[in-house]
Amino acid sequence: MATLASLTAAETADPEGDWIAPGGDADDIEVRTVGFSDAYTDAQARRHRRLAQAYGGDVTAVPVALMRKANLDCLLQHSVFGLRNLKGEDGQDLPFEEVKRMVYEPRFRPLADAMFAAARLATARRKADIEDAEGNSERLSGNTSNGASTPT
Repeated sequence: MATLASLTAAETADPEGDWIAPGGDADDIEVRTVGFSDAYTDAQARRHRRLAQAYGGDVTAVPVALMRKANLDCLLQHSVFGLRNLKGEDGQDLPFEEVKRMVYEPRFRPLADAMFAAARLATARRKADIEDAEGNSERLSGNTSNGASTPT
């Protein structure tokens, strides 16, 4: 019989994510991200469908700039919640609210790319953690709830 403990995650993730260094030219900064969560994926799919309506439902016909903006909107709403170690021209840390406005400008595309890279890394880490944890589960009893043998 299952117990509540056997159906509870051993560790709860921080709802605002982990601080991840995206690597490359942006390795000095850290992005606070939960990765590409279900909320991000669902929001992105909705936005893409909405955009595609103007193009006969064909997502591939939507201009890249519109898709990039939609993806960035979803990233900032559902996946990325902070950024640190990024200084402005005056040497002061840039507030995240300012960074969120800046990343929509084409000249700051590398910064937006760094945020996406950090979210990809966070997603990959979570996937690896889940795969590592799979071997920690208790073995099945060998029977289903109706008493039939489970296939092996």
